[in-house]
Amino acid sequence: MEKSYLTQDSFDNLLRWLNSDRERAGEKYEDIRFGLIQFFKSRGADSAEELADETINRVASKLPQIADNYIGDPTSYFYGVAKKVQLEYFRRQRSVVLPAEISSLEKEEYEVIYSCLERCLAQLPPKHRELLIAYYREGKLHRRKELREKLGVRSGALRVRVYRLKNHLEKCVRMCLEGK
Repeated sequence: MEKSYLTQDSFDNLLRWLNSDRERAGEKYEDIRFGLIQFFKSRGADSAEELADETINRVASKLPQIADNYIGDPTSYFYGVAKKVQLEYFRRQRSVVLPAEISSLEKEEYEVIYSCLERCLAQLPPKHRELLIAYYREGKLHRRKELREKLGVRSGALRVRVYRLKNHLEKCVRMCLEGK
Protein backbone atom coordinates (compact mmCIF):
# COMPACT_ATOMS: atom_id res chain seq x y z
CA MET A 1 0.00 0.00 0.00
CA GLU A 2 1.40 3.34 -1.00
CA LYS A 3 1.66 5.64 1.99
CA SER A 4 0.30 9.14 1.67
CA TYR A 5 1.21 11.93 4.04
CA LEU A 6 -0.82 14.78 5.47
CA THR A 7 0.70 18.25 5.24
CA GLN A 8 -0.51 21.20 7.30
CA ASP A 9 -2.12 22.73 4.20
CA SER A 10 -3.95 19.55 3.28
CA PHE A 11 -5.08 19.14 6.91
CA ASP A 12 -6.41 22.72 6.92
CA ASN A 13 -8.24 22.05 3.64
CA LEU A 14 -9.69 18.87 5.08
CA LEU A 15 -11.00 20.72 8.13
CA ARG A 16 -12.54 23.43 5.91
CA TRP A 17 -14.25 20.70 3.87
CA LEU A 18 -15.68 19.10 7.01
CA ASN A 19 -17.12 22.34 8.40
CA SER A 20 -16.57 26.07 8.00
CA ASP A 21 -16.39 26.41 11.81
CA ARG A 22 -12.91 25.14 12.70
CA GLU A 23 -14.03 23.94 16.16
CA ARG A 24 -16.85 21.85 14.70
CA ALA A 25 -14.59 20.65 11.91
CA GLY A 26 -12.10 19.41 14.51
CA GLU A 27 -14.86 17.56 16.35
CA LYS A 28 -16.08 16.00 13.12
CA TYR A 29 -12.52 15.00 12.23
CA GLU A 30 -12.13 13.27 15.61
CA ASP A 31 -15.49 11.51 15.21
CA ILE A 32 -14.55 10.31 11.73
CA ARG A 33 -11.11 9.09 12.88
CA PHE A 34 -12.63 7.25 15.85
CA GLY A 35 -15.26 5.69 13.58
CA LEU A 36 -12.62 4.59 11.09
CA ILE A 37 -10.55 2.99 13.85
CA GLN A 38 -13.63 1.07 15.00
CA PHE A 39 -14.37 0.14 11.38
CA PHE A 40 -10.92 -1.41 10.94
CA LYS A 41 -10.90 -3.06 14.38
CA SER A 42 -14.28 -4.67 13.75
CA ARG A 43 -12.84 -6.23 10.62
CA GLY A 44 -9.87 -7.70 12.47
CA ALA A 45 -7.13 -5.31 11.36
CA ASP A 46 -4.19 -5.26 13.76
CA SER A 47 -3.12 -1.74 12.82
CA ALA A 48 -6.50 -0.01 12.89
CA GLU A 49 -5.11 3.42 13.83
CA GLU A 50 -2.56 3.37 11.02
CA LEU A 51 -5.23 2.32 8.53
CA ALA A 52 -7.56 5.08 9.75
CA ASP A 53 -4.76 7.63 9.33
CA GLU A 54 -3.95 6.29 5.87
CA THR A 55 -7.62 6.64 4.92
CA ILE A 56 -7.70 10.24 6.15
CA ASN A 57 -4.47 11.04 4.32
CA ARG A 58 -5.85 9.66 1.06
CA VAL A 59 -9.08 11.63 1.39
CA ALA A 60 -7.09 14.79 2.10
CA SER A 61 -4.90 14.19 -0.95
CA LYS A 62 -8.01 13.83 -3.16
CA LEU A 63 -9.72 16.97 -1.87
CA PRO A 64 -8.45 19.27 -4.64
CA GLN A 65 -10.23 17.02 -7.18
CA ILE A 66 -13.46 16.31 -5.26
CA ALA A 67 -14.21 19.15 -2.81
CA ASP A 68 -15.95 21.50 -5.23
CA ASN A 69 -18.27 18.88 -6.73
CA TYR A 70 -18.86 16.54 -3.78
CA ILE A 71 -22.46 16.44 -2.58
CA GLY A 72 -23.50 14.89 0.72
CA ASP A 73 -21.89 14.09 4.04
CA PRO A 74 -18.11 13.83 3.73
CA THR A 75 -18.15 10.94 6.22
CA SER A 76 -19.51 8.66 3.49
CA TYR A 77 -16.53 9.42 1.29
CA PHE A 78 -14.15 8.47 4.11
CA TYR A 79 -15.82 5.07 4.47
CA GLY A 80 -15.68 4.47 0.74
CA VAL A 81 -11.93 5.05 0.82
CA ALA A 82 -11.65 2.96 4.01
CA LYS A 83 -13.14 -0.04 2.21
CA LYS A 84 -10.42 0.18 -0.43
CA VAL A 85 -7.70 0.58 2.22
CA GLN A 86 -9.11 -2.49 3.99
CA LEU A 87 -9.00 -4.57 0.80
CA GLU A 88 -5.36 -3.60 0.21
CA TYR A 89 -4.49 -4.41 3.81
CA PHE A 90 -6.00 -7.89 3.69
CA ARG A 91 -4.42 -8.64 0.31
CA ARG A 92 -1.04 -7.79 1.84
CA GLN A 93 -1.77 -9.93 4.89
CA ARG A 94 -2.53 -12.96 2.71
CA SER A 95 0.68 -12.53 0.77
CA VAL A 96 2.89 -12.41 3.86
CA VAL A 97 5.26 -15.36 3.97
CA LEU A 98 5.59 -17.00 7.34
CA PRO A 99 9.05 -17.05 8.88
CA ALA A 100 10.83 -20.38 8.56
CA GLU A 101 10.53 -21.18 12.27
CA ILE A 102 6.75 -20.78 12.16
CA SER A 103 6.14 -22.51 8.84
CA SER A 104 8.21 -25.52 9.88
CA LEU A 105 6.31 -26.30 13.06
CA GLU A 106 6.56 -29.92 13.97
CA LYS A 107 3.46 -32.10 14.04
CA GLU A 108 3.61 -32.18 17.85
CA GLU A 109 3.56 -28.37 18.01
CA TYR A 110 0.47 -28.26 15.79
CA GLU A 111 -1.15 -30.82 18.05
CA VAL A 112 -0.42 -28.68 21.12
CA ILE A 113 -1.89 -25.60 19.44
CA TYR A 114 -4.92 -27.55 18.28
CA SER A 115 -5.38 -29.02 21.75
CA CYS A 116 -5.32 -25.52 23.29
CA LEU A 117 -7.81 -24.32 20.69
CA GLU A 118 -10.16 -27.21 21.45
CA ARG A 119 -9.84 -26.59 25.21
CA CYS A 120 -10.59 -22.88 24.80
CA LEU A 121 -13.54 -23.54 22.49
CA ALA A 122 -14.93 -25.98 25.05
CA GLN A 123 -14.78 -23.24 27.71
CA LEU A 124 -17.04 -20.95 25.67
CA PRO A 125 -20.77 -21.05 26.26
CA PRO A 126 -22.34 -23.34 23.63
CA LYS A 127 -24.14 -20.41 21.97
CA HIS A 128 -20.87 -18.51 21.47
CA ARG A 129 -18.94 -21.59 20.36
CA GLU A 130 -21.59 -22.42 17.76
CA LEU A 131 -21.61 -18.83 16.49
CA LEU A 132 -17.83 -18.79 15.98
CA ILE A 133 -17.78 -22.15 14.27
CA ALA A 134 -20.71 -21.29 12.00
CA TYR A 135 -19.24 -17.90 11.10
CA TYR A 136 -15.89 -19.29 9.99
CA ARG A 137 -17.18 -22.55 8.55
CA GLU A 138 -19.73 -20.74 6.47
CA GLY A 139 -17.41 -18.06 5.22
CA LYS A 140 -19.39 -17.33 2.08
CA LEU A 141 -21.27 -14.05 2.23
CA HIS A 142 -24.68 -15.56 1.50
CA ARG A 143 -24.18 -18.05 4.35
CA ARG A 144 -23.28 -15.24 6.73
CA LYS A 145 -26.41 -13.44 5.62
CA GLU A 146 -28.42 -16.51 6.62
CA LEU A 147 -26.61 -16.53 9.96
CA ARG A 148 -27.43 -12.84 10.51
CA GLU A 149 -31.06 -13.48 9.70
CA LYS A 150 -31.17 -16.47 12.04
CA LEU A 151 -29.75 -14.34 14.87
CA GLY A 152 -31.77 -11.27 13.92
CA VAL A 153 -28.75 -8.94 13.80
CA ARG A 154 -27.17 -6.63 11.26
CA SER A 155 -23.87 -7.47 9.58
CA GLY A 156 -21.93 -4.97 11.69
CA ALA A 157 -23.32 -6.41 14.91
CA LEU A 158 -22.44 -9.93 13.79
CA ARG A 159 -18.89 -8.89 12.90
CA VAL A 160 -18.45 -7.18 16.28
CA ARG A 161 -19.72 -10.25 18.16
CA VAL A 162 -17.40 -12.53 16.24
CA TYR A 163 -14.47 -10.12 16.61
CA ARG A 164 -14.91 -10.03 20.40
CA LEU A 165 -15.29 -13.79 20.65
CA LYS A 166 -12.26 -14.34 18.42
CA ASN A 167 -10.14 -12.00 20.56
CA HIS A 168 -11.24 -13.83 23.71
CA LEU A 169 -10.43 -17.16 22.08
CA GLU A 170 -6.99 -15.95 20.91
CA LYS A 171 -6.10 -14.76 24.43
CA CYS A 172 -7.20 -18.08 25.87
CA VAL A 173 -5.09 -20.03 23.36
CA ARG A 174 -2.04 -17.84 24.05
CA MET A 175 -2.41 -18.36 27.79
CA CYS A 176 -2.82 -22.10 27.26
CA LEU A 177 0.34 -22.21 25.14
CA GLU A 178 2.22 -20.26 27.80
CA GLY A 179 1.07 -22.81 30.36
CA LYS A 180 -1.00 -20.39 32.43
